[in-house]
Amino acid sequence: MASLRTRAAAFALFDTALGTCGIAWGDHGIAGTQLPEADVAATRTRLQQRFPSAKEAEPPPEIADVIVRITALFRGQRVDLTDVTVDMASIPNFERDVYRAAREIRPARRRRMARSRSESASRHKHERSASR
Repeated sequence: MASLRTRAAAFALFDTALGTCGIAWGDHGIAGTQLPEADVAATRTRLQQRFPSAKEAEPPPEIADVIVRITALFRGQRVDLTDVTVDMASIPNFERDVYRAAREIRPARRRRMARSRSESASRHKHERSASR
């Protein structure tokens, strides 16, 4: 099976409300993203480990657009990323199917599902403490 490491040609770091994130891309779309590590150097190192052939570069316009949208998402804005091209050629079939299914769920629905799970967990916790 091919490794994700071989799929990215370049990567870039970008600042978000969560810290410095990273994104790697190649000819077939986004190869991966990286959440913040302890500091910028650690985030860069993690991307270089995941994508050793990728070089740090200025993102082309289509990747810059994705960065703007991810940054907005991390500020709490409602953002739809379902149109973003993701290179899934090297991802195992099961994980690829999970990604595809998750991408079909509209953003507002994901929020409702998360809120519902949170409320359910809270009720369950309250019921357990009340029964003691």
